Amino acid sequence: MQSRQLNRRQYFNELATTSEKYFIPYIKRYRQVGKGTKVLEIGCGDGGNLLPFSRMGCDVVGVDMAEGRIRDARKFFQENGAKGRFIASDVFLLKELRHQFDLIVCHDVIEHIDDKEEFMHKCKQLLKTRGGNFHFLSCLADAFRWASADMPKPLPLAPAFLSPASDEIV
Repeated sequence: MQSRQLNRRQYFNELATTSEKYFIPYIKRYRQVGKGTKVLEIGCGDGGNLLPFSRMGCDVVGVDMAEGRIRDARKFFQENGAKGRFIASDVFLLKELRHQFDLIVCHDVIEHIDDKEEFMHKCKQLLKTRGGNFHFLSCLADAFRWASADMPKPLPLAPAFLSPASDEIV
């Protein structure tokens, strides 16, 4: 195990830096992101990826099944004077989150999902019905891992587009 995985604050800061330097500029190539953008991170862990979004004025929600990571996210956001909502749960059990988000970020999570196609369809239920056309981002490194894994049907998820008019993943 690397020291950054033991030092949660260090890991939080590294994720925030990565998100600010790489994820956000990449996403901005496809859609506007800023004040009022509603961003959900599935599998948010300590919330580091969401910090730069919050600083930009986005309304951020992080969901993770690990209660300890959610406690850390709340603590780290408070220490940074940032706003965010963090929930310990399976995101798909939270009916109140349906059709709420402009953007879903998922980093280092999808490789743990057995049925990736079903996961993508469930993600669509969390998006605004008239949202923009870029909705889901996963780390590019994950795509390379999937390509080398023994998977029957890898999905091209960097980026994956969910058409608002259909259930099709393009």
